[in-house]
Amino acid sequence: MVMPATDNRLYSIIVPVYNAEKTLRRCIDSILAQTYTNFELILVNDGSKDSSTTIIDEYANLDSRIIPIHQINGGVSSARNAGLSVATGYFILFADADDDIKPDWIQDFAKNIDNNQICIQNIQFVGEKNIVKSIGDNIGSNINPLPVKLMEEGIAGYLFNKLFLRDIIVKHNIRFNTQLHFREDELFVFQYLEHVNHWSSINRTNYIYYVPQTDKNYGTSATECTELLFETLGRIYNDNIPDEIYRNQAWSIKGAIVENIISGTPISTTLLTAYRNSFKDAKGLRNHILNSIILNSNRFRGLSSFIIKAINRK
Repeated sequence: MVMPATDNRLYSIIVPVYNAEKTLRRCIDSILAQTYTNFELILVNDGSKDSSTTIIDEYANLDSRIIPIHQINGGVSSARNAGLSVATGYFILFADADDDIKPDWIQDFAKNIDNNQICIQNIQFVGEKNIVKSIGDNIGSNINPLPVKLMEEGIAGYLFNKLFLRDIIVKHNIRFNTQLHFREDELFVFQYLEHVNHWSSINRTNYIYYVPQTDKNYGTSATECTELLFETLGRIYNDNIPDEIYRNQAWSIKGAIVENIISGTPISTTLLTAYRNSFKDAKGLRNHILNSIILNSNRFRGLSSFIIKAINRK
Protein backbone atom coordinates (compact mmCIF):
# COMPACT_ATOMS: atom_id res chain seq x y z
CA MET A 1 0.00 0.00 0.00
CA VAL A 2 1.28 3.45 -0.90
CA MET A 3 2.07 5.59 2.14
CA PRO A 4 1.56 9.36 2.44
CA ALA A 5 4.19 11.46 0.69
CA THR A 6 5.27 13.01 4.00
CA ASP A 7 7.13 9.83 5.04
CA ASN A 8 10.20 10.92 3.03
CA ARG A 9 10.56 7.69 1.07
CA LEU A 10 13.61 7.04 -1.09
CA TYR A 11 13.55 7.81 -4.81
CA SER A 12 15.88 6.04 -7.23
CA ILE A 13 16.87 8.13 -10.25
CA ILE A 14 18.42 6.16 -13.11
CA VAL A 15 20.52 8.00 -15.70
CA PRO A 16 22.16 6.09 -18.59
CA VAL A 17 25.34 7.81 -19.75
CA TYR A 18 27.13 7.41 -23.07
CA ASN A 19 29.67 9.97 -24.30
CA ALA A 20 27.79 12.77 -22.55
CA GLU A 21 30.72 14.88 -21.31
CA LYS A 22 29.25 18.10 -22.75
CA THR A 23 25.95 17.89 -20.85
CA LEU A 24 26.48 15.45 -17.99
CA ARG A 25 27.52 18.00 -15.37
CA ARG A 26 24.43 20.11 -16.09
CA CYS A 27 22.19 17.08 -15.69
CA ILE A 28 23.83 15.89 -12.46
CA ASP A 29 23.86 19.38 -10.96
CA SER A 30 20.15 19.82 -11.68
CA ILE A 31 19.38 16.56 -9.88
CA LEU A 32 21.59 17.38 -6.89
CA ALA A 33 19.74 20.71 -6.63
CA GLN A 34 16.38 19.01 -6.03
CA THR A 35 14.34 20.39 -3.13
CA TYR A 36 13.43 16.81 -2.18
CA THR A 37 16.72 15.34 -1.04
CA ASN A 38 16.06 11.70 -0.12
CA PHE A 39 17.12 10.05 -3.35
CA GLU A 40 19.84 7.88 -4.83
CA LEU A 41 21.25 8.85 -8.20
CA ILE A 42 22.33 5.84 -10.25
CA LEU A 43 24.67 6.88 -13.05
CA VAL A 44 25.17 4.03 -15.51
CA ASN A 45 28.22 4.56 -17.70
CA ASP A 46 27.47 2.52 -20.81
CA GLY A 47 31.00 2.18 -22.15
CA SER A 48 31.65 5.88 -22.71
CA LYS A 49 34.81 6.77 -24.62
CA ASP A 50 34.98 10.40 -23.52
CA SER A 51 35.46 11.95 -20.08
CA SER A 52 32.01 10.86 -18.85
CA THR A 53 33.67 8.11 -16.80
CA THR A 54 35.84 10.63 -14.95
CA ILE A 55 32.92 12.98 -14.38
CA ILE A 56 30.79 10.19 -12.88
CA ASP A 57 33.52 9.10 -10.48
CA GLU A 58 34.25 12.71 -9.53
CA TYR A 59 30.64 13.33 -8.50
CA ALA A 60 30.37 9.94 -6.76
CA ASN A 61 33.30 10.93 -4.54
CA LEU A 62 31.57 14.20 -3.65
CA ASP A 63 28.05 12.93 -2.86
CA SER A 64 27.25 9.61 -1.18
CA ARG A 65 23.81 9.52 -2.84
CA ILE A 66 25.45 8.86 -6.20
CA ILE A 67 25.89 5.22 -7.24
CA PRO A 68 28.27 4.77 -10.20
CA ILE A 69 27.98 1.79 -12.52
CA HIS A 70 30.51 1.18 -15.29
CA GLN A 71 29.69 -1.41 -17.93
CA ILE A 72 30.68 -2.29 -21.47
CA ASN A 73 28.51 -0.69 -24.11
CA GLY A 74 25.16 -2.47 -24.31
CA GLY A 75 22.79 0.30 -25.31
CA VAL A 76 20.41 2.53 -23.38
CA SER A 77 17.98 -0.27 -22.50
CA SER A 78 20.80 -2.37 -21.06
CA ALA A 79 21.98 0.63 -19.03
CA ARG A 80 18.52 1.30 -17.62
CA ASN A 81 18.13 -2.36 -16.72
CA ALA A 82 21.47 -2.22 -14.91
CA GLY A 83 20.16 0.73 -12.92
CA LEU A 84 16.95 -1.12 -12.07
CA SER A 85 18.98 -4.09 -10.82
CA VAL A 86 20.66 -2.03 -8.09
CA ALA A 87 17.89 0.47 -7.28
CA THR A 88 16.60 0.35 -3.70
CA GLY A 89 14.13 3.24 -3.72
CA TYR A 90 10.40 2.97 -3.17
CA PHE A 91 9.95 4.94 -6.38
CA ILE A 92 11.78 4.90 -9.72
CA LEU A 93 12.51 7.92 -11.91
CA PHE A 94 14.43 8.09 -15.18
CA ALA A 95 16.44 10.94 -16.68
CA ASP A 96 18.75 11.35 -19.66
CA ALA A 97 22.29 12.70 -19.40
CA ASP A 98 21.69 15.52 -21.89
CA ASP A 99 18.56 16.94 -20.26
CA ASP A 100 17.87 19.49 -17.54
CA ILE A 101 15.55 19.23 -14.54
CA LYS A 102 13.93 21.92 -12.43
CA PRO A 103 14.36 21.81 -8.61
CA ASP A 104 10.80 20.68 -7.75
CA TRP A 105 10.71 17.64 -10.06
CA ILE A 106 10.78 15.08 -7.23
CA GLN A 107 8.93 17.27 -4.73
CA ASP A 108 5.94 17.69 -7.05
CA PHE A 109 5.77 13.94 -7.52
CA ALA A 110 5.99 13.40 -3.75
CA LYS A 111 3.12 15.81 -3.14
CA ASN A 112 0.83 14.21 -5.68
CA ILE A 113 1.48 10.45 -5.83
CA ASP A 114 -0.84 9.82 -2.84
CA ASN A 115 -2.35 6.32 -3.18
CA ASN A 116 -1.70 6.09 -6.89
CA GLN A 117 0.59 3.69 -8.70
CA ILE A 118 1.87 6.15 -11.30
CA CYS A 119 2.05 9.94 -11.42
CA ILE A 120 2.63 11.95 -14.59
CA GLN A 121 3.91 15.49 -15.11
CA ASN A 122 4.31 17.69 -18.18
CA ILE A 123 7.38 17.67 -20.44
CA GLN A 124 9.04 20.73 -21.95
CA PHE A 125 10.53 19.94 -25.37
CA VAL A 126 13.45 22.09 -26.53
CA GLY A 127 14.45 21.86 -30.19
CA GLU A 128 13.32 23.48 -33.42
CA LYS A 129 10.14 24.31 -31.52
CA ASN A 130 9.87 24.82 -27.78
CA ILE A 131 6.63 23.28 -26.56
CA VAL A 132 5.12 21.86 -23.39
CA LYS A 133 3.04 18.69 -23.55
CA SER A 134 0.56 17.89 -20.81
CA ILE A 135 -2.48 15.79 -19.99
CA GLY A 136 -3.45 18.22 -17.22
CA ASP A 137 -4.62 17.52 -13.67
CA ASN A 138 -6.31 14.14 -13.33
CA ILE A 139 -6.98 11.44 -10.77
CA GLY A 140 -8.21 8.10 -12.04
CA SER A 141 -9.28 4.75 -10.60
CA ASN A 142 -9.74 3.30 -14.09
CA ILE A 143 -6.64 2.80 -16.23
CA ASN A 144 -8.52 2.71 -19.55
CA PRO A 145 -8.47 6.46 -20.34
CA LEU A 146 -4.75 6.89 -19.58
CA PRO A 147 -3.10 5.21 -22.61
CA VAL A 148 -5.42 7.19 -24.89
CA LYS A 149 -4.54 10.47 -23.17
CA LEU A 150 -0.82 9.74 -23.34
CA MET A 151 -0.94 8.80 -27.02
CA GLU A 152 -3.08 11.75 -28.04
CA GLU A 153 -0.67 14.16 -26.38
CA GLY A 154 2.35 12.33 -27.76
CA ILE A 155 4.03 11.54 -24.44
CA ALA A 156 3.32 7.83 -24.04
CA GLY A 157 6.89 6.88 -24.87
CA TYR A 158 8.67 9.31 -22.55
CA LEU A 159 9.89 8.01 -19.20
CA PHE A 160 11.05 11.26 -17.67
CA ASN A 161 7.68 12.70 -16.70
CA LYS A 162 6.48 9.51 -15.02
CA LEU A 163 6.92 8.23 -11.48
CA PHE A 164 6.97 4.43 -11.15
CA LEU A 165 6.68 2.16 -8.11
CA ARG A 166 9.66 -0.17 -7.84
CA ASP A 167 7.50 -2.85 -6.23
CA ILE A 168 5.38 -3.18 -9.38
CA ILE A 169 8.48 -3.30 -11.60
CA VAL A 170 10.10 -6.00 -9.44
CA LYS A 171 6.96 -8.06 -8.85
CA HIS A 172 6.14 -8.30 -12.56
CA ASN A 173 9.76 -8.39 -13.78
CA ILE A 174 9.28 -5.39 -16.07
CA ARG A 175 12.47 -4.61 -17.96
CA PHE A 176 13.53 -2.78 -21.11
CA ASN A 177 13.77 -5.03 -24.15
CA THR A 178 17.41 -4.82 -25.20
CA GLN A 179 16.64 -6.26 -28.64
CA LEU A 180 14.49 -3.28 -29.58
CA HIS A 181 15.70 0.14 -30.73
CA PHE A 182 12.30 1.62 -31.52
CA ARG A 183 9.62 2.63 -29.00
CA GLU A 184 11.19 0.45 -26.33
CA ASP A 185 10.42 3.10 -23.70
CA GLU A 186 6.77 3.16 -24.75
CA LEU A 187 6.63 -0.63 -24.44
CA PHE A 188 8.04 -0.39 -20.90
CA VAL A 189 5.39 2.19 -19.96
CA PHE A 190 2.50 0.11 -21.29
CA GLN A 191 3.80 -3.08 -19.68
CA TYR A 192 3.85 -1.16 -16.40
CA LEU A 193 0.33 0.19 -16.97
CA GLU A 194 -0.93 -3.40 -17.23
CA HIS A 195 -0.57 -3.53 -13.45
CA VAL A 196 -1.92 -0.07 -12.56
CA ASN A 197 -5.38 0.65 -11.18
CA HIS A 198 -4.97 4.14 -9.72
CA TRP A 199 -3.15 6.99 -11.44
CA SER A 200 -2.74 10.74 -11.29
CA SER A 201 -1.36 13.51 -13.48
CA ILE A 202 -0.39 17.04 -12.53
CA ASN A 203 -0.05 20.21 -14.58
CA ARG A 204 3.54 20.85 -13.56
CA THR A 205 6.50 21.25 -15.94
CA ASN A 206 9.81 20.23 -14.37
CA TYR A 207 11.59 18.16 -17.00
CA ILE A 208 13.34 19.86 -19.92
CA TYR A 209 13.90 17.41 -22.76
CA TYR A 210 16.40 18.42 -25.43
CA VAL A 211 15.21 16.87 -28.67
CA PRO A 212 18.06 14.95 -30.38
CA GLN A 213 19.16 16.34 -33.73
CA THR A 214 20.37 13.04 -35.18
CA ASP A 215 18.17 10.49 -36.90
CA LYS A 216 18.08 6.95 -35.56
CA ASN A 217 18.24 3.81 -37.66
CA TYR A 218 15.73 1.56 -35.97
CA GLY A 219 16.07 -1.47 -38.22
CA THR A 220 13.52 -4.24 -38.21
CA SER A 221 12.78 -3.83 -34.50
CA ALA A 222 10.02 -1.36 -35.45
CA THR A 223 7.87 -4.29 -36.52
CA GLU A 224 8.52 -6.38 -33.43
CA CYS A 225 7.93 -3.49 -31.06
CA THR A 226 4.67 -2.48 -32.75
CA GLU A 227 3.42 -6.04 -32.36
CA LEU A 228 4.47 -6.17 -28.70
CA LEU A 229 2.80 -2.83 -28.03
CA PHE A 230 -0.53 -4.01 -29.37
CA GLU A 231 -0.28 -7.33 -27.58
CA THR A 232 0.27 -5.38 -24.34
CA LEU A 233 -2.58 -2.98 -25.09
CA GLY A 234 -4.78 -5.98 -25.82
CA ARG A 235 -4.15 -7.25 -22.29
CA ILE A 236 -4.85 -3.84 -20.75
CA TYR A 237 -8.17 -3.55 -22.59
CA ASN A 238 -9.08 -7.26 -22.57
CA ASP A 239 -8.73 -7.36 -26.38
CA ASN A 240 -11.13 -4.43 -26.79
CA ILE A 241 -8.66 -1.68 -27.69
CA PRO A 242 -10.36 1.73 -28.17
CA ASP A 243 -10.66 3.07 -31.71
CA GLU A 244 -8.75 6.21 -30.66
CA ILE A 245 -5.62 4.15 -30.05
CA TYR A 246 -5.81 2.44 -33.42
CA ARG A 247 -6.26 5.76 -35.20
CA ASN A 248 -3.45 7.37 -33.22
CA GLN A 249 -1.06 4.55 -34.06
CA ALA A 250 -2.10 4.08 -37.70
CA TRP A 251 1.08 5.50 -39.24
CA SER A 252 3.34 3.43 -36.99
CA ILE A 253 1.41 0.26 -37.82
CA LYS A 254 1.54 1.07 -41.51
CA GLY A 255 5.28 1.69 -41.29
CA ALA A 256 5.83 -1.68 -39.64
CA ILE A 257 3.83 -3.44 -42.37
CA VAL A 258 5.79 -1.71 -45.13
CA GLU A 259 9.02 -2.57 -43.31
CA ASN A 260 8.03 -6.23 -43.28
CA ILE A 261 7.34 -6.12 -47.00
CA ILE A 262 10.71 -4.53 -47.73
CA SER A 263 12.58 -7.05 -45.59
CA GLY A 264 10.56 -10.01 -46.88
CA THR A 265 9.38 -10.85 -43.36
CA PRO A 266 5.95 -12.50 -43.02
CA ILE A 267 3.31 -10.07 -41.77
CA SER A 268 1.69 -11.17 -38.53
CA THR A 269 -2.00 -11.30 -37.74
CA THR A 270 -1.37 -8.79 -34.95
CA LEU A 271 -0.18 -6.12 -37.39
CA LEU A 272 -2.86 -6.82 -39.98
CA THR A 273 -5.63 -6.65 -37.39
CA ALA A 274 -4.23 -3.47 -35.87
CA TYR A 275 -3.98 -1.78 -39.26
CA ARG A 276 -7.47 -2.85 -40.30
CA ASN A 277 -8.91 -1.56 -37.03
CA SER A 278 -7.06 1.74 -37.32
CA PHE A 279 -9.09 2.63 -40.40
CA LYS A 280 -12.32 0.73 -39.87
CA ASP A 281 -14.26 3.99 -39.49
CA ALA A 282 -12.80 5.60 -42.62
CA LYS A 283 -14.08 3.90 -45.77
CA GLY A 284 -11.39 3.39 -48.37
CA LEU A 285 -8.69 5.29 -46.48
CA ARG A 286 -6.63 2.25 -45.62
CA ASN A 287 -6.55 1.14 -49.25
CA HIS A 288 -5.64 4.62 -50.44
CA ILE A 289 -2.65 4.81 -48.10
CA LEU A 290 -1.41 1.37 -49.02
CA ASN A 291 -1.87 2.13 -52.71
CA SER A 292 0.04 5.39 -52.50
CA ILE A 293 2.97 3.94 -50.57
CA ILE A 294 3.26 0.35 -51.69
CA LEU A 295 1.71 0.03 -55.13
CA ASN A 296 4.03 2.65 -56.60
CA SER A 297 6.84 0.14 -56.27
CA ASN A 298 6.84 -2.51 -59.00
CA ARG A 299 8.96 -4.71 -56.78
CA PHE A 300 6.14 -5.12 -54.26
CA ARG A 301 3.10 -4.92 -56.54
CA GLY A 302 2.22 -8.60 -56.12
CA LEU A 303 2.65 -8.52 -52.35
CA SER A 304 0.54 -5.38 -52.07
CA SER A 305 -2.55 -7.07 -53.45
CA PHE A 306 -2.22 -9.75 -50.78
CA ILE A 307 -1.75 -7.19 -48.00
CA ILE A 308 -4.82 -5.20 -48.99
CA LYS A 309 -6.94 -8.35 -49.13
CA ALA A 310 -5.61 -9.49 -45.75
CA ILE A 311 -6.28 -6.13 -44.12
CA ASN A 312 -9.86 -6.05 -45.41
CA ARG A 313 -10.57 -9.64 -44.42
CA LYS A 314 -13.10 -9.97 -41.62
